Amino acid sequence: MDSRRTWVTLGGGGLLILALGIVAGCGGQKSGTPGSSTSTSTASYDDDVKELMQVTGSDSVAYQMASYISASIIGSLTQQRRDVTEKQVTAAKQEVDGYLAERVPALRDSLTGLYKKHYTQDDVRQLIVFFKTPIGAKFVKTTPLVAREGSEMGDRWGRELGPELGQRLMARLEKEGLKVR
Repeated sequence: MDSRRTWVTLGGGGLLILALGIVAGCGGQKSGTPGSSTSTSTASYDDDVKELMQVTGSDSVAYQMASYISASIIGSLTQQRRDVTEKQVTAAKQEVDGYLAERVPALRDSLTGLYKKHYTQDDVRQLIVFFKTPIGAKFVKTTPLVAREGSEMGDRWGRELGPELGQRLMARLEKEGLKVR
């Protein structure tokens, strides 16, 4: 059986029994195998967070942000300056991309700190296990789609409610003595 699937099928009680068995089998001592330390050292915690970010794809957020910023700057340049040559655009893009690439590690470190602010090391390790399961991988894959569709639904909902809400708000403010028309 796939070890990732085992974690899912065991559930909470099964995991507790498995964890107790492992601890009892090790005599309560930390394992000497690399990567299995239960230490909450900063380096290990950072490594766990970086693994979580890699498994969920959130480690690419910094690069996506840099790409978006670069495209926005170059787009603004070409819209505002019709006289800019292709060679100048290429040079500007190289400069912007190079500068942003130098700064990406600092953003990734900040994101690591953000995860550590909201999740304990144990939380992070449990999330890694989850996101390595088939349903966790599906969650990662479908979240952007669900978020986009949800945002579109929210936009439609707001547009549908807007006219009536506006009328009701203006009527209520007039009732309270504010001239709005």
